[in-house]
Amino acid sequence: ARRLNPLDRKLAVEAARIALELEDYSEALRHATDALLLTQGLGEVEEVATRRRVETLAALCRLSKDELTQLHRQRETALQRASEQVALTRARLFSTLTLAEGYGQRVASAPKREELLRVALDLRRFRVFRHFSDAYLVQLAQIGRREKFSHAQVLTREGEESRDIFVVLEGRLQ
Repeated sequence: ARRLNPLDRKLAVEAARIALELEDYSEALRHATDALLLTQGLGEVEEVATRRRVETLAALCRLSKDELTQLHRQRETALQRASEQVALTRARLFSTLTLAEGYGQRVASAPKREELLRVALDLRRFRVFRHFSDAYLVQLAQIGRREKFSHAQVLTREGEESRDIFVVLEGRLQ
């Protein structure tokens, strides 16, 4: 998950927690350092807690201040590269993105582009879509629609034939 979304602070925190539970302190430190870098600007309380976590893990790994500073710089560079890659992918996606409207084609508006990108990134979270190209995910986002369903609402019944696919972004189905 971190490889697919390296700029997600919550994923970095969770990955650090899992690595810590597995007693892989160096991996936990790497993820915690990423979380610290991604926490900047979110609030002093969160940043202090994350900094304390990094310092504790550094002590467990027996890293000196210089080694910790070097790790911090390495992770900062890696996150910067990831950020640039996201920007490049985004620019590439939307430089040619068009939406079918009526009989003609027109370039998608900025808010529509942002929504399509958000939906494409939501789809990327699912294993089945993980290897789809960015352009294909945007196409899926264009043809799909977001719906909310009420509790106990029947979406389909076993044995019914359908060409629809449901991707559950939030909640669960039975």
